[in-house]
Amino acid sequence: MAERSKALTESTREQKLKSQHGALLSFLNEMAIEELEISAHAPHRERRERNARLTINASIAARVVAYAVRLVAIPLSLRVLGREQYGLWLSVGSIIAWMGVSDLGLSSGLVNSVGRAYGRNDWNQIRTLVSTAFVAFGLVSSIALIIACTLSAWPSVPALLGLAKGSHLAHQASLLLGICGSLFAFSFLLQASGPLTLSLQEGYLGSLANMAANGLLIAALGIIAWRGATLTQFAFAMGAPGLIATGSLAFYLFFVRHPNIRPSFRWCRRESLRIVMGFGGPLFLVQLSDIGILYSANVVVSNRLGPSSVPLYSVPLSLFMVCQGICYLLVSPYIACYAEASARHDWTWIRHTAFRRLALVMTLITVFGAGAIAFGPSVVRIWTHAAVIPSRQFLLAMSIYFLLMVWATTNGALLNGLGRVRILAALHLTTAALFVTGSYLILPRLGIIGIPIAGTAAYLIEGCVSLPVALRHLAKGQRQALPPKPIMPILTAMGEN
Repeated sequence: MAERSKALTESTREQKLKSQHGALLSFLNEMAIEELEISAHAPHRERRERNARLTINASIAARVVAYAVRLVAIPLSLRVLGREQYGLWLSVGSIIAWMGVSDLGLSSGLVNSVGRAYGRNDWNQIRTLVSTAFVAFGLVSSIALIIACTLSAWPSVPALLGLAKGSHLAHQASLLLGICGSLFAFSFLLQASGPLTLSLQEGYLGSLANMAANGLLIAALGIIAWRGATLTQFAFAMGAPGLIATGSLAFYLFFVRHPNIRPSFRWCRRESLRIVMGFGGPLFLVQLSDIGILYSANVVVSNRLGPSSVPLYSVPLSLFMVCQGICYLLVSPYIACYAEASARHDWTWIRHTAFRRLALVMTLITVFGAGAIAFGPSVVRIWTHAAVIPSRQFLLAMSIYFLLMVWATTNGALLNGLGRVRILAALHLTTAALFVTGSYLILPRLGIIGIPIAGTAAYLIEGCVSLPVALRHLAKGQRQALPPKPIMPILTAMGEN
């Protein structure tokens, strides 16, 4: 018995040693593979990080400039036009803004599809994608121009814009709609330029173009404030800077920086449109879902609690939206980076970068939320001259709501870059449906705090589903790209390098 017990003990010890030895070899194997992966992908990783940082810095600067211009533009515009004409200008602008949905996801699809082709160094496919996208934007631009001209000639435009019958502004309203619609159509023709800079990880060029447009806008406002202007002259002054900046960006891209991908009808392919819309179609649903969440809340609050309750939600919302916008600027430049890295099978970089971005934005929104809870009531009271004073309980609920929104949005950017756009669209549509339905049902019982509670529940579900899906996709890609290899050949290869 003693000998048998001793033999069993020796066998158990031997199995344990083999298990430990196998675990050590597995660990060394993974470390060796990761070292080889880092060596192979190092130049691409450095370029991605450098370009992403440039894009983030330029995007934040462009956003700051845009806010500053808005602060100056509003009083100057009121001075030039007066309250009634300025209100008419804003109303026409809202109608034109809805024409932006005619993008149909082309811009988002271009970022993803070109980013993947860039990861394969397939410049011929990039040129076919760009050429096809420009033709598609041209067709949509033509349709938008026809719609704008048709609406401009519609006799009921003044009534649609709330003008009294026989108003002296009736003719100007129709003309204004035609001018703004035409400017939008011509700028839409060059719409692909901005997404293309993002897809090639040169989004800082688009941000520089935006800053240039805002500089021209302020100059135009200064001139018309000095000399005066009619409503139609004001419309040209406001629309022309953006058109000039976009046109200049397109010229620089296709005639100076990347002439090898200059759009041409010869490179237009139906298959390329299918590829772009394969990403763009679901992402268009994502955009519609975001619009539904953003613009439905005020309507639901007004319907369930009355118009006087809307500022109680919309004013604090505007503060949180600033921080949320900054968080998105810190994440969105990496969408094209993820797409390119996935084409190169650089899954380790994607995973590490995604977690770093997530930690950064979650820290930022958490600190902002804590500050909002502590100082928000006083800040909003001073800002609105005591017209709105949010409670700390409401600000706590908003902080949690936006914390989960940023979490889900960051996960969504990763899914977008990985090409999992269909499940992203399904998640966003579900989130929008839960948000609107939940808000409508609980607002009468809980009051204004029901909005962030409904949003918290909706984004919690999206976040809990989106992150595991993304991680599963990364793990699958890494297994397919890096099959198990013996440890010695790998270590030998490392020694030779």
